[in-house]
Amino acid sequence: MQADGTARDEFDVPADVQDGLATLYALRTRTFTAGERITIPIADDGVLYSARVEPTGPEHLKLRVGEFDAWNLKVTVTGPGGEQVGNNMAVWVSTDSRRLPLKLQADLPVGYFVLALKDVK
Repeated sequence: MQADGTARDEFDVPADVQDGLATLYALRTRTFTAGERITIPIADDGVLYSARVEPTGPEHLKLRVGEFDAWNLKVTVTGPGGEQVGNNMAVWVSTDSRRLPLKLQADLPVGYFVLALKDVK
């Protein structure tokens, strides 16, 4: 972010930087161990964030689409100044070979939301 509050067109990024959606896809390819910590740099609109992901579980989820065992991925996102962005963020990914993103939640400045997978085709 520039001094006038606008996003920069160009900025230095570390290796393996992702955008938010690519981060979700990248997490789906991983094998998790409870208690490990994964750090992923995320670029969004000219700002570089850092996401720390801590898997817990697996745990059992009951959703409209069915019942699943899932990793609960606790997510902490910090901005360029180290300030925390949002609270209570988590993603649940199924433990099966599909690694379905089953549920997402976050408490952000715009409000609290929970998204749950409704259908699988």
